[in-house]
Amino acid sequence: MIFSHKHQIGFRVFTILFIILSAILASSLGFALAININNKNIENFIIEKPSLPSTILDRNGEIISELVGEEQRTLLEFNDLPKYQIFALLAREDNPFFQHSGFSIRGFSRAVMSLLVNWNLDGGGGSTLTQQLAKIRLDNIYDRTIFTKLEELWETWQIERQYSKQEIMQMYLNKVNFGHGAYGIEAVSNYFFEHSAKTNSPAESVMAVIQVARPTLYSPDRNPSGARKVQKHVLDEMVATGYLKKDVAEQSFATYWLQHDWSRDSSENVHNARNRNDKAPWFTEYVREELKNLLYGTQDVYKDGYTIHTSLDLNYQESADKYLLTQLEDARKNYKTLSSKKTELVYNQFSPIISMMGLVTNNKYIKVEEKALKKKESEYFQKTVAPEVRILSLLTGITSLNTFSQSALALDASANENPIETALITVDNKNGQILALIGGSKFEYTNQNNRALNAEVSAGSSFKPLFMSAGISENKLTAGTHFIDQPKTFVTDGAEPYIPNNYAGAWHGDVLLRYAVNKSLNIPAIEALQIIGFDSAIERSAKLLGITDPSEIRRKFDRKFPMALGVTTVSPKQMARAFATFANNGRANDPYGIRFIENQNGAIIVHVEDEMLQKSYRPEYDIMSPQDAYIMTNILETTLAPGGTLNYGYRNTINKFNGMAMAGKTGTSDNWKDAWAVGYSPYYTTSIWFGFDKGSNSLGQSNNGAVLAGIVWAKYMEEIHEDLPVKDFYRPKDIIERTICTVSGDLATQKCPTTRREVYKVGTEPTTFCDYHTFVEEAREDTINKILNLIAIELSPDENIIDIEAMIFPLEDESTNTNEEEQILEIWD
Repeated sequence: MIFSHKHQIGFRVFTILFIILSAILASSLGFALAININNKNIENFIIEKPSLPSTILDRNGEIISELVGEEQRTLLEFNDLPKYQIFALLAREDNPFFQHSGFSIRGFSRAVMSLLVNWNLDGGGGSTLTQQLAKIRLDNIYDRTIFTKLEELWETWQIERQYSKQEIMQMYLNKVNFGHGAYGIEAVSNYFFEHSAKTNSPAESVMAVIQVARPTLYSPDRNPSGARKVQKHVLDEMVATGYLKKDVAEQSFATYWLQHDWSRDSSENVHNARNRNDKAPWFTEYVREELKNLLYGTQDVYKDGYTIHTSLDLNYQESADKYLLTQLEDARKNYKTLSSKKTELVYNQFSPIISMMGLVTNNKYIKVEEKALKKKESEYFQKTVAPEVRILSLLTGITSLNTFSQSALALDASANENPIETALITVDNKNGQILALIGGSKFEYTNQNNRALNAEVSAGSSFKPLFMSAGISENKLTAGTHFIDQPKTFVTDGAEPYIPNNYAGAWHGDVLLRYAVNKSLNIPAIEALQIIGFDSAIERSAKLLGITDPSEIRRKFDRKFPMALGVTTVSPKQMARAFATFANNGRANDPYGIRFIENQNGAIIVHVEDEMLQKSYRPEYDIMSPQDAYIMTNILETTLAPGGTLNYGYRNTINKFNGMAMAGKTGTSDNWKDAWAVGYSPYYTTSIWFGFDKGSNSLGQSNNGAVLAGIVWAKYMEEIHEDLPVKDFYRPKDIIERTICTVSGDLATQKCPTTRREVYKVGTEPTTFCDYHTFVEEAREDTINKILNLIAIELSPDENIIDIEAMIFPLEDESTNTNEEEQILEIWD
């Protein structure tokens, strides 16, 4: 087809018009699409889920602490804010905010002049609140170029077009960075003033908003003088604009600085200040670690605002802090005093000898200067006295001099470098929930090892009930099993002979298991281990402690006799689990602290409580029968009776537990390195430890488990049980009682001087009568007759023989420490 010239021109015009119209249409569509996308971006910005801290609650709903990420933010509604907070923000940042449409003509002109002169906006942007909000949206607060300014104006127009002024101000106050790691007005108010922004005074409102521009320069903690000056200026502005009356401004200003905490750490921020308000920092850190295993994927405990419901009881925690940390402070003071006394003893005993040696040998280096010692005792002792004692030791050949000096030196150094530490954990017997937790002395950056959960320290005698319970379960032991507590050597294949001793070197002769546990006697404990056997003893102990890994069992439990005395290393949590099993009728529960977790909408996303309940019904948690558990509990109740290892603590309580049943055991490891008290009621079990993190330092002979840990355990347990109904331990069926001789453990006769009612599982009770005292009585009569014959005294059988008998054989009670057979043999000799 051939087109004419006119047709060709018309086609070209049509084509050009079509292209122009298409371009206009495409641009319009693109513009509309950009507006739509931008609107959605702004909507997402406004409604996006903010970074909210997660809140940790105790079992009564009280706030323990918050888990804060980089942005600590809590949202408030516009109507929740005091009017002074709004007025302070307007006076400081954007007074005509409610009149302009998002732009300040004056500020924008200043920005244009800066642009013309410098081709950047460093001269000041004159930003309104809406523009600042746009900058936060674009994340270009510090990028000042013509292009970012134009982008910011576009965003500002979009925000003003879609939202009211109240909504814009609410978004601003909830999103802006106030410095110190605090995002939003609520966060900065809680940080500086320790209360909600809802109750901010005029002066507090101003102090909060002046942090927006220069938080470092105007911080009341870091630069109180500068902050005070700017705060006064803004308050004056508020008075001038009619936002505030002059007398109210002056009164608020004066009150603020009168109540200001001048001792606050100027380097603090929201994150490291959490410990200042944390009511249970050791427990909070435990929860933080546990959450790593409970939350997955995109779940962020620092941003998603979870509510973490825990088992902790802040009232119990407060009691634990009061008693344990006070005792720790006293123990540290006493330890330092002991250190000073040993240092002084070395000086007083050896300085004259050292000085004389210096004179005799004409050696100017061997001398002790008293003035120098008093001037800087510790340092001088370390650098001068100790080396000179060593020289004296070498010259005289008396090695004990050097040994004593070095021990005093080590004690002096350890008092500062390796101080006494402590730990406490309380669990609910019926479910294992942690009610109180202290992992050591003050929780801080350099002290975060939670000893209550992670320590590996020797259990001492508190370990004995664990393996002894195996003997009860296997019917190899009863509370009335007879032992002879006397010096004895134990030998195992391929090992050196083991010769244990008792506390203070005292021996008790004929004893029963109950008495041996009560007095924490070592020979009966080792003999009990022999009766039970290592296999059963280790298996039972591992189950009670919750140790299931075979390699860990092999590592922890050395198949040697010292195991009976508690050389096995454990944590307070493991010991609490073990003793709580006795209290819970033989069924174990793993200690845990998080019950369940809710999201921001109140929906439960993790329910640990249910999982742990189901777990506790597994067969492996059924460790012993209720009858076995009751026998162990009944034995351990004796430790609170007179002469028992927990009796010292019991005597120091005010109301003697108000009649509440209690049982437990103390423990002191070799060389008094560790001191324990582990005990329980029908409700709760508490495990307490004192000792050292490293080395083989000694707490001192006076700081055993009964004295150091037992008294804290007793006072604390009495206080947390004050409001609980008095209960006794559950007594299951198939438990019977028999009256036995406290010496032989057999059924008592009229000839037995001391007896007691003892509990047994049916089938394990004694069936033979005691003949021990029949032998004693016959030996007694023969002895008296021989003595009478020797002294040739004629007495009638009924006249004075009883008096003579009483002189030779004074009647002994249950607490006697002498073996009666040995006494008879001595008389015979």
